[in-house]
Amino acid sequence: MNLTTPIIVSIAIIIIAFIKRYIGKPRVKPVEEKKKESYPEMEEAFFEGTKNGASGYRVANLYNQYDIMFIKSLLQSAEIPYFIEFENMSRNKGGLAISSYNNAILNILDDDYDDVIQILEEYKKSRKSDNLRGKERIRNVAEIVIGGWAMQSPGSAPIEIKYKRNEGRRIQE
Repeated sequence: MNLTTPIIVSIAIIIIAFIKRYIGKPRVKPVEEKKKESYPEMEEAFFEGTKNGASGYRVANLYNQYDIMFIKSLLQSAEIPYFIEFENMSRNKGGLAISSYNNAILNILDDDYDDVIQILEEYKKSRKSDNLRGKERIRNVAEIVIGGWAMQSPGSAPIEIKYKRNEGRRIQE
């Protein structure tokens, strides 16, 4: 029996498989240095300020994604550098507002403290208050009985402003 024919066919199949597998696919580029993380402009300014020696201050606890979005927008329009820690926690762990559990922390530079306090107080005053307190209580009782956990409505989660010591201003909701 002649072995040259099966050997030639086998070599042809291997060559065709090699061509289909390796030719026409994009080649892998060598690993480049890690790309620098990109942050929004005001967060980058916050990091630059802290890198240059400015001190930061944790000015507020935020529990609602809508509040976070509006406050970020207000700070950006006022060109105040900020950084929000744990921004995703208020989205992942809903429910009652519990500090160190489901809050996002707004960090600012100390130089901007007075401006940020003014912006937060005005925003807090302008928030639409819920007139559904009675219906909310009934819903919360039902949620606790059924699921063991009460959920706040999106508009009722508080904004906790952390005033510096010896500052008597407090805003009532």
